[in-house]
Amino acid sequence: MARGKSGAGGYDPAEELSDLKKRFHLLEGDRKAYYETSQWTIKQNKEIVAAVRKENRELRQRMAQVQKVYASYASFPYAY
Repeated sequence: MARGKSGAGGYDPAEELSDLKKRFHLLEGDRKAYYETSQWTIKQNKEIVAAVRKENRELRQRMAQVQKVYASYASFPYAY
């Protein structure tokens, strides 16, 4: 008799149930791994966004300082 079949040519329900349980268990493990990986990726992305925002803020502050210095020189009567 072939694996998974009963004598009448149909599937053995107990063996099919066992096979489905194994598949379900494997899929559950895959789902958990995917969830953990996606959570790690989200965390990394949030850290990158925070770092880029900080850098952007610092660059804007430096640019404002440079513009302030340039404006003070431009207003000087004999700057040119």
